[in-house]
Amino acid sequence: MDLSPRSSDEPTSRVVSGRIVDTLPDTAHWPGVVEAWLSSRRSPRTRDGYRREVRLWTDHCTAYGLDPLRADRTVVEAYLRRREEAGDSERTLARRLSAITSVYRYAVSLGRVATNPVEHVDRPRIDATQSPTVGLSLEEARRMLEVAERESPRTHALVALLLCGGLRVSEALAARAEHLGVDSGHRFLQVEGKGRKQRRVPVTPLMQHAMDRVLDGRDGGLLLRTASGRPWDRSEAWRAVRRVAKAAEVAESEKTSPHSLRHTAATLLLSAGVSLARVQAQLGHADPRTTQLYNRRFGELRGAAGYRLDDLLSGG
Repeated sequence: MDLSPRSSDEPTSRVVSGRIVDTLPDTAHWPGVVEAWLSSRRSPRTRDGYRREVRLWTDHCTAYGLDPLRADRTVVEAYLRRREEAGDSERTLARRLSAITSVYRYAVSLGRVATNPVEHVDRPRIDATQSPTVGLSLEEARRMLEVAERESPRTHALVALLLCGGLRVSEALAARAEHLGVDSGHRFLQVEGKGRKQRRVPVTPLMQHAMDRVLDGRDGGLLLRTASGRPWDRSEAWRAVRRVAKAAEVAESEKTSPHSLRHTAATLLLSAGVSLARVQAQLGHADPRTTQLYNRRFGELRGAAGYRLDDLLSGG
């Protein structure tokens, strides 16, 4: 039996007497359990991410000749060791375990397994107060905007949305001209964030300049698209950010990602004295602790006692 989760483009409905009828997954077997669990997730991006994680886990079980519905904690622990040897970080291991835990929790609710095999497995130690994301200095951020503007209107708009608007890359790639509006003299971009939550992001003068260039008179369609009009691929956006970071001589350009620019937006705002609540609203965070996470690492360095000690020792 093929234990692999079905790809997202396989049919989930059939035609009966001229009507389209949803086909319910056969949850008596692992692939059906996985499909039913994935279907319970509203976000396509979340489903795709979980599908990749469960496919890795399924391949691991298959290598042992084991149906995942019969796996116990020893199989999970062997999987963790295998992923560790493959170079997975603690955060990556935690993410993989989270996905597996979730699908087995769902399987328990269906009565397909008696217990969750991940439940008593020791979790990777993650410091929840630290963010691994590379942040930029103010000067680096300014240079990135300048380089992006020289490269192309599309790259300029991408960097402006991430850096000036604090958008997630998925939000930037989904933004459309129709989502731009004006309220009480303030321009805004209507953004759909995680959990399909809507928020208005102010379109600042720097953002407006970039929007005007990329739209070039258009009043509809995606803000960021290819010359042929198709959606701009996420991997292409990543490469554009990395390319601009290198040209802008960002210190850790090889680690700079679209999320680095969003991280930088939060850090610069908080360090400038903007309230946590306002930054949280700008970024669309459901939990203020997520917003605080962006600032903690930078704040620890900026206000480190070592600087005062250096002043004392140097006679300052």
